[in-house]
Amino acid sequence: MKKTIIILSIISMGILMVVPVLAYDYEDPNPIPSDSQSTGLNISNPLGETSDISTLASNIVNFLIWLAIPITAILIVYAGFLYITSAGNEEKVKTAQKALIWAIVGFAVVLIASSVPAIIQEFLSGESTTTAPIIDQEPESSPGPGLPSSP
Repeated sequence: MKKTIIILSIISMGILMVVPVLAYDYEDPNPIPSDSQSTGLNISNPLGETSDISTLASNIVNFLIWLAIPITAILIVYAGFLYITSAGNEEKVKTAQKALIWAIVGFAVVLIASSVPAIIQEFLSGESTTTAPIIDQEPESSPGPGLPSSP
């Protein structure tokens, strides 16, 4: 019964976050012309100003971070509620501790995911941002100490 109430509460909070977006009145800056001389259909990019995969990944990660912050706060408050209502019961205290630990671990995973766009961009561009030495190149041959260099 408690799980059902918690799930319904989370779903209702999610719906409350989405409703203002549905109420937004969107005006298309480039409407389809009404004359019959148009050569084609103008379809705007549904992803906004996203033009490459790294920007798309960055936008997704930013959205997940934006979404994870309130969810983490709710889970931490829930873990605190479990701890306060445990009344010294060891099993309930352990449940509260697990809820708190997993809330923090989940948020840490979302924060670590913020490096994914940089990794994708580095992989697709082929440019490395690390300062590690390149091992597969042969060093230039030197004549050795005290020997004159050959022309």
